[in-house]
Amino acid sequence: MPSMRGQELDAMRTMRGFGRVTHEDRRAADRFFESLVGARTRRSGAARRSDLRGGSDGLLEAFEQVPAPAAPAAYLPAGGRSFTPQPGTFNCAAAGYTVVPASFLPARTTDPNAAIDAALTAAGLDAAARGRIVRAGLVPIATEFGGPALTELFARLRWAARDIEAWGRRGHDELVQRLLIHVPGHFRELARRAPDAREAFVLECLGWLLMAHLRDAVAAATGSRWWVPPAPAFVTAVPNPVPPVSAGVSQLLLRYLFIHTTMTAGEWNARLMMWGNGLAGRQWQAEVNAPQPGRPFYAGLVTVPTHVSTAAPRAAFATAWTRRLADTDARSAPMAAGAATVTLDGLRNAAALRECENSSPHLPAGAMPSLTLQGLELAYDFPMTVGRRAIRALPLMSQLHPVYTALFQTIAALGWNDLLYQTSGGGCFRGIKHPASARITVGGRPVTVDPFHAPDATKVTQINTLFSPTERAAVVAAARTARRMSEHGLGAAIDFNVPENAQDDARRPFGSMDPRIIAVFEAFHFRFGACFSPTDPMHFEYCAAPCAPAAATLGTPAPVVTPSMLLPAAATGTMIA
Repeated sequence: MPSMRGQELDAMRTMRGFGRVTHEDRRAADRFFESLVGARTRRSGAARRSDLRGGSDGLLEAFEQVPAPAAPAAYLPAGGRSFTPQPGTFNCAAAGYTVVPASFLPARTTDPNAAIDAALTAAGLDAAARGRIVRAGLVPIATEFGGPALTELFARLRWAARDIEAWGRRGHDELVQRLLIHVPGHFRELARRAPDAREAFVLECLGWLLMAHLRDAVAAATGSRWWVPPAPAFVTAVPNPVPPVSAGVSQLLLRYLFIHTTMTAGEWNARLMMWGNGLAGRQWQAEVNAPQPGRPFYAGLVTVPTHVSTAAPRAAFATAWTRRLADTDARSAPMAAGAATVTLDGLRNAAALRECENSSPHLPAGAMPSLTLQGLELAYDFPMTVGRRAIRALPLMSQLHPVYTALFQTIAALGWNDLLYQTSGGGCFRGIKHPASARITVGGRPVTVDPFHAPDATKVTQINTLFSPTERAAVVAAARTARRMSEHGLGAAIDFNVPENAQDDARRPFGSMDPRIIAVFEAFHFRFGACFSPTDPMHFEYCAAPCAPAAATLGTPAPVVTPSMLLPAAATGTMIA
């Protein structure tokens, strides 16, 4: 059976029109590697026979024979920059809220468990907590990243130590899938340290290609093939000869054979120009060269639709909601405001109002038609394996379709589908859902009781006798809040990255939402729910009045890709065949 590395390259070549990986391909890659490191690749006869069977390639073995430096140096090639992300101008953000930087290229290690321990220790986990982390899915990632880069990858999670432990234990698979999805972001930040746009482009492509490679390595180790976001249209392997990039980046390209041996210089130049002339390249250019560098998003790069008044549709939805309230109250009497105890009717009333009713006869016709996400793909359940439900369209307020279209197109063009990876839905004709669950002891065991999930007489008794007065008051308040229509009920709000952005979590009021996503939504006149009460960092809703913060200064933009960065038709350089 071919090695996973061979399978990955075969699959990539099949997708992009490549040929099969041959022994000659591997030996050619060896020769190119030898030119990079100045050492001959030493392989045993058994290794050569493994090549002929489709096993591990000699290039990879050669990398394993080269001793890793005791203290890996940060990626900073000649002409590169020590890039430091800067806070944006936000309506809602913590002080000093910045994009998580990256400084280390992945460096393969023969001791992945040591790399995992180093990353977990840096994240604040003690020995006991580290021992509770399931490692089977982490090992393939750690093997390729090594300690320094893996530590930075963990930092991208924005999780506290207790969150890493909770989501890394057996039965909780969020940790491995989230680390995979963060790989493109790690390389995106490395690209901000690149010496020029060409190398930045290669790095951004590398992030997406390596994420797919690691996903397959994790699948081989664990049997779980995780869903990952689709790569942006500009992503490509490099042609042969490899474009001029720094030695560390060249080594990564050769290590994973991300080389399109039949791609012409013109075809690769077209991909480079697609990135450079598109939002992804112009965002990179602004971050490194604008008068206010390092900002998470530059709204001046896009045309933001003029703020849309939603007064008329809001009035129509309000009428529909009044009628729904009357129908619901006729079936179950609502909870009285300020009640000291709960009633079964009151719980049922609130539970019904918290449910989506997009097919309600009271809604105006065509009020919330479905809108495609303009090429974005989002998970629904999470964690999610390949083949499960992925979201490519959402029901949203019809009057806001032009705004949503421009917003989703912007995120897709920036290549930020990794930052916005999950949704639990858009337009949902329902009341406001505030949390009211509590932990109680039943039969000597702690259990969590959700008052509004399948309410019955037993649940009423538990709430009235085992909830504290404060917890019981929260249930009553949430039941009353459900009588107000949510912004989701209008199709004017969407929840994203829900599993790690819980409502009303005092430890994590801003959850783990990336500043880039907050900045782009606010630029399009959306409010970020982290500043709500209770906090709701998964939530973005369209403002009733213009609310975009001041845009960062762009200055006079220079060309992202200059002629010297393009490959000549008859490219010269180191050939691998």
